[in-house]
Amino acid sequence: MGDPTMERQRDLFAVAIYDCAVIAGIVSEGLVLTGPELLLIADDLKGYIKMSKKSVMPYKCIACAHEYAADGDNEDCPECNCYGTIKDKS
Repeated sequence: MGDPTMERQRDLFAVAIYDCAVIAGIVSEGLVLTGPELLLIADDLKGYIKMSKKSVMPYKCIACAHEYAADGDNEDCPECNCYGTIKDKS
């Protein structure tokens, strides 16, 4: 029998990958997966993350025309600090 701590960590890691895959829509909930399948799914998730980073449209400040990526919490322009100015995503 292997090290119970390592086996527990492995199982938690597998569940984490599985949960992310379900949320991402890669697999259906309730599907039983093997270790190699989870590794392939982790690679798919990496691809989704790379794709999502490339598809983010930058904000364009109407006041100074500076383009930037908003962090979700703060959408103010970092160039001119125009707090509350409307941004155009075009």
